[in-house]
Amino acid sequence: DLYSTGNWPLFTPRLTDYLWNVRESDRLISLGLSAPHFMTFEEQEIWAVICEHGYFWRGRWDTAGGQDEWRWDCVEDSVIRLRVAESWNTICEVTIGDADRSALPGAEPPTRDAPRLKAYITLNDEVEDDIPF
Repeated sequence: DLYSTGNWPLFTPRLTDYLWNVRESDRLISLGLSAPHFMTFEEQEIWAVICEHGYFWRGRWDTAGGQDEWRWDCVEDSVIRLRVAESWNTICEVTIGDADRSALPGAEPPTRDAPRLKAYITLNDEVEDDIPF
């Protein structure tokens, strides 16, 4: 992020191209990943819902401490932008309180005891991120 690298406020054509997208969900993801300090309060709330929900991220099993727990990092290589776009209206409804978090797809994290949910994708799994035309 720009702030932690000491390059704030630095807007280059490359950064503005990265931040701009026709889809509101992609704009918010790019802003959250590269310049979260420029987000409005409402955008920060939406970003928090996305970051707190493993369905939108490639992840891994963390077995530290003898417990299996699904973990993910909110970084560019982990985000599944298509899933955020497909769930955008529900994410916004959850953010403003018109829907419960259980309305989000894959709301329950996977467990090692249960068959692996196809909804949760590891860092090594292939994901079809292209939009078919």
